[in-house]
Amino acid sequence: MKQFNQPLPTICFLLCTGMLIVASVAQEGVELGGFRLPDYDANGVKKSELIGKSAILKQGGKVDIQDFKIDFYEADGETVKMTVTAPQCTYVRHGQIAKSPSSVRIEGANMVVTGKDFAWDGKRELFKIFSNSKVVFKGTRSDLLKFPDEETALQSQGATP
Repeated sequence: MKQFNQPLPTICFLLCTGMLIVASVAQEGVELGGFRLPDYDANGVKKSELIGKSAILKQGGKVDIQDFKIDFYEADGETVKMTVTAPQCTYVRHGQIAKSPSSVRIEGANMVVTGKDFAWDGKRELFKIFSNSKVVFKGTRSDLLKFPDEETALQSQGATP
């Protein structure tokens, strides 16, 4: 006979509490605080993570999110390569779509994009800014004009960049 380290009533309580939390999340009008929603590829490597300070569930799988943030990860699933932030947005769970008339900021290693009125389609990996978009590149002009593997190509031909 197996012995449990935790008494059975405690395990039952934890299971019931977990089911109540899951049930309440599915109901319209429920407010959530401080949440994270990671997205993984077929190999289990984290591609992105949607983060919000608070959210209210709406009809049709829509979620109104305050302090919206998405981190996009490198192939290692740990290093953040780009971050998108906005004060608020509406996220459609079944379509992985986020929309908002508010301001947005996209920051990567070598650039910052800002604007207003945006839409993000996570399934198609498409981001649109409809108003007041501005792109600022970081680095020197030669860094920006260099193709990603130009240095490697030149070195393989015996030349130096």
